[in-house]
Amino acid sequence: MEYSLEDLTKAVQGELRGQADRIIQTVATIQNADDASITFLANRSYYKYLKSTQAGAVILSEKDADDCPVDAIIVKNPSLAYAKIAALLHPADQPESG
Repeated sequence: MEYSLEDLTKAVQGELRGQADRIIQTVATIQNADDASITFLANRSYYKYLKSTQAGAVILSEKDADDCPVDAIIVKNPSLAYAKIAALLHPADQPESG
């Protein structure tokens, strides 16, 4: 599945900074993301990777937004927003009935 960054921002009721029409196809770690991936920053021990991330977008809090070199979705709880977006991009398989 794929979504525009604008659609993902609306899904988590965040604030978009960047290209609304950017297409996101997958989730990834902040170190291994590419331009079709979205990642998140919630744990300060991963802050050192923010400046060098190749992600299409990062989900993060307001306090880290000014340091983000790529498109961003700003939310109060980056971990929760990431989980919601991951579920949208990679929905669980539905078992067949019967």
